[in-house]
Amino acid sequence: GPPAPLTGLTALTQPYNRRSAGHEKPSASLRVHVDVLENLMALTGELVLARNQFLAQSSAESLPLQRLNTLVSGLQAEVLRARMQSVMQAWRPLPRLLRDTVRVTGKAIGLEMAGAETALDRHVLDTIRDPLAHLVRNAAVHGVEEAQARCAAGKPAEAVIRLSAHTAEGYVLVSVIDDGRGLDAAHIGDMVVARGLVTPAKLAEMCADDIIRFILQPGFSTAADVTTEAGRGVGLDAVRSAVEKIGGTIQISSKLGQGSCFTLRLPLTLAIVPAIIVQAGGRFYAVPQTAVQELEQCDRQDIEYMDGQPVMHLRGHLVPLYPLVDILPSVAAEKKMLRKSISKPSYCAVKVLLWVFWSTPFKVQKMW
Repeated sequence: GPPAPLTGLTALTQPYNRRSAGHEKPSASLRVHVDVLENLMALTGELVLARNQFLAQSSAESLPLQRLNTLVSGLQAEVLRARMQSVMQAWRPLPRLLRDTVRVTGKAIGLEMAGAETALDRHVLDTIRDPLAHLVRNAAVHGVEEAQARCAAGKPAEAVIRLSAHTAEGYVLVSVIDDGRGLDAAHIGDMVVARGLVTPAKLAEMCADDIIRFILQPGFSTAADVTTEAGRGVGLDAVRSAVEKIGGTIQISSKLGQGSCFTLRLPLTLAIVPAIIVQAGGRFYAVPQTAVQELEQCDRQDIEYMDGQPVMHLRGHLVPLYPLVDILPSVAAEKKMLRKSISKPSYCAVKVLLWVFWSTPFKVQKMW
């Protein structure tokens, strides 16, 4: 007859037969509440700060201290990894969004993805969901032409919107690319002048990429009418604001008649960011290391002045230097008071000034 059911101690000591029990291989994942993960990250951050203080006050040659440093660094890396999720989590709603847009517009559009395994901090992913949806809608409604227009231009009737992601220099680059009509820099320039944002003379000195970036200005739109399919009256400034809020940037490249590419340059994580500490006006400021392209050391006597502007020679070029007390908002408000107590101001060529006046990448040229 059938074997008697196992009960009591016999059930506990009987060898377990996975096949007979009908169970598959146990899952290697475990669900953890977000609050537990956030608390673990906060505690790890405090531990890292305590480690750094201990290192600053102790001999770095101590073997126990080196062991502690290694263990804390490993714990930090693992906790950061636990917060990471693939960018696919933010891409997952986009195919359906594109299908709904195609159904309304009647256009033939395909969607391609590359680099979906690229990992990002969970908070960064949550922040870029809406900006990505906005960019995909804009590409489908405004960027891609009708099938007849595409065939007349020698393009395939079906357009393609590509999503790509990869890491570079401590950042994640997420791009939305279409093979549509592209952005007309001349048309955007006319709109910019008509709105009084720049003068015709200034516009003539600007390159096409700089002119195109005006579409990121608040309230600026090249669409003649507000539609429910695209931005719903919200311009790309909403995308820029969301990206810059987490320390990212947006880059635009476009060729008329060939398509456009919007690239979001995003930080890997917002939890723990290595930084360089600088002092200005009696205060300490942290500059993220990922935002620093280069550090240059020079003696004070090497600083020259041109029309009152301090400059330094760097590989055959004159680089302007700006006092930190003039460019940091919290310090600038107290500049008059601070000037009385600061006999030798700190100089630093920072991101915003180089972008505005020189259109070059961020370089911290000098800190002392």
